[in-house]
Amino acid sequence: MGHLVGKDIFRELGRKIDGMEMRTPWNERLHAILKKLYTGEEADVVIRMPYGLSTFEQLERATGYEKGSLQRVLDGLTGKGLVVDLWLHGAYHYAPAPLVVGIFEFTMMRMGPNASSKEWARLFHDYISVDDSFLAANFGHGEQISFVRTLPYSDAVNASDYVEILDYEKASSLIAQSDRFAIGI
Repeated sequence: MGHLVGKDIFRELGRKIDGMEMRTPWNERLHAILKKLYTGEEADVVIRMPYGLSTFEQLERATGYEKGSLQRVLDGLTGKGLVVDLWLHGAYHYAPAPLVVGIFEFTMMRMGPNASSKEWARLFHDYISVDDSFLAANFGHGEQISFVRTLPYSDAVNASDYVEILDYEKASSLIAQSDRFAIGI
């Protein structure tokens, strides 16, 4: 890992994530999140990844990592929810996960002995709410719509694949009328 020496790899990773869908202003709290979730090698791979979906072969070229090493690092990143892997056209395609909706949700859904949900929750809470830089960067321009609101485009759903997509009001009504719940990933 000599290629990592002398770099502030987590600062570079912060810049990479800031270039995605949600702005992620740099501060010590973001630095703490990134250091907790990524190894230096994982950060290096994500920094070198294209922003959009890429095949494994495209990632080999973009990152310069050898096939076995790259697969090991990608397996770790996808297992932690830090890189999204989608099966498309007979092959996996990979993309770095943005902070929201992505890293925050995917890490908080992890279970098992290595899942530090309470610590992650504290880190994310501190980053989002200690000062208003995250909210100001993403909602400081008079936005009227929440970025987490689902707006289904019904023409895009094939009738054979139909699953009802509930809007907030209908889902809230169903929840209010229920007294039994299940929680899943």
